[in-house]
Amino acid sequence: MLPVEDRVAAAMTAPLEEIFVAGEAVGPPEDLVRQWDLPESDRQALLRWGLPEESDLTPHFQAGADPELVPNVAGERERQVASPGDRLYTLVYWGLNEVRIGAVAGTGRVLKLQPKPTTVDDFPLAFREIYAGFYRPSVEFFGSSVAQFVEASWRWHAAGGIAGELWQDEPRNDRPWKSTRHGSAALSTASGSSWSTSSGSMVMSGPTTPARCGRKSSRSSPTRATETGTSLLYSPPLVRKFSSLEQQSSRS
Repeated sequence: MLPVEDRVAAAMTAPLEEIFVAGEAVGPPEDLVRQWDLPESDRQALLRWGLPEESDLTPHFQAGADPELVPNVAGERERQVASPGDRLYTLVYWGLNEVRIGAVAGTGRVLKLQPKPTTVDDFPLAFREIYAGFYRPSVEFFGSSVAQFVEASWRWHAAGGIAGELWQDEPRNDRPWKSTRHGSAALSTASGSSWSTSSGSMVMSGPTTPARCGRKSSRSSPTRATETGTSLLYSPPLVRKFSSLEQQSSRS
């Protein structure tokens, strides 16, 4: 079998036909998508490929013809990526909370929306000192078009499945990533990063191990920084800090 770095690199560069898994694709009804105000290339991508079904990124195409999502442009960081007049078509539910990924009507830009910004006040008291000044905007850029979002989702699905196999084999996640020509691609998949597809830029944050290509995985993603502040409690630095606080408390 090829080294994992080579397999991940192949998932990032192979023609989409080679990594697409029809049995794991969720697509919207054609008559509905034809009514959406999106570039034709975006509509074609949704109809041809759909989106892969993941454990925490669930394709959920809105049922209506009119865009239903309204961004909460709460401050300057939100205004950098959206305007109050933007309306979006729902594409994905992210996690268990009210986080949505949608496409801006007219342009097809893909944004991640949550009802309000996440700030340090959303953390338990024990963690507020560590995350002083923390701010996650209520609107974040996710992709420059629906077409590239579809492509990047399938590549992430395939590459993440490979990384998931590695995580199962080495759960301590301490494998030394080789500095090879493919090392950066493999590392970005394992640790979370951004990359470019053939049709634009894409941002994915946090390490993840999605379902293995060809079959589902019931295991949740380890240490993933998702849309809620409390999920960051699982990040290693914060766990170490929390353990230290507990030890100090037990000695007092």
